[in-house]
Amino acid sequence: MKNFSAFLLVLGALAVSGCAESTRPIATGKGSIRGLNAAVTTPDIAFLIEVRAIGLTRYKESTAIREYDDLEYNVNFDYQFFGDPTASRLATIAFKLEKDTEYLFIFIGSLAAPDALTWENPVRTWEDTETVMEIRFGHLSPQLGEVDMYFAAPGTAPVLGEARASLTFGNHSPVIELPEGQYEYIITSKDDPADILFRSRTITYLPRTGYLVSSFDADPSITSAISVRAITRNGASAELGNVN
Repeated sequence: MKNFSAFLLVLGALAVSGCAESTRPIATGKGSIRGLNAAVTTPDIAFLIEVRAIGLTRYKESTAIREYDDLEYNVNFDYQFFGDPTASRLATIAFKLEKDTEYLFIFIGSLAAPDALTWENPVRTWEDTETVMEIRFGHLSPQLGEVDMYFAAPGTAPVLGEARASLTFGNHSPVIELPEGQYEYIITSKDDPADILFRSRTITYLPRTGYLVSSFDADPSITSAISVRAITRNGASAELGNVN
């Protein structure tokens, strides 16, 4: 009788184990993540998924992109204060990664008052013969109010109603597909195309490449009142010079 009872207990344990196994989430695809530091007063900040370090996020720069299964995760921004033997957790974002989606996690605020944003974008698969590029525009300058953003061939004057995006801090535009080639990027006051706050030098944008062009608060590395960076999906970042 004792042996029979023990046999039933083993069966019950196996049944519970089987139920637990069947309720585990199963990945159906992959998406990608990267981190960006948009807090002007901060030093390099560590970007992690769970406890795995992805890289350091310098101001106005993003980490390289990493792919993960479409499951639930926490991403974290950490910083090790001087004299502290362990890193401090500044911000955590819990999210469900959706397949074929790219997530940009952005550190904003300061070390004393940290915060974070999440921007999502569908992942583009390029064909070798394509001659277009993708671009979207972001607003990560807390000191800049609502603005209009223009993106056109060199020498094109901004015209009311023809802005590519009108954005406030913390927001980004949908992706726009354009032919490869040379373009200028212009920021004006909202609904005032004559009030040009920033006009970039002419830049050549490459085919089969996704760009994020975003404003930031100026830092000592530049003389312009507004900083603008073009950031590619692989994490490369370039400052756009202000001809004004």
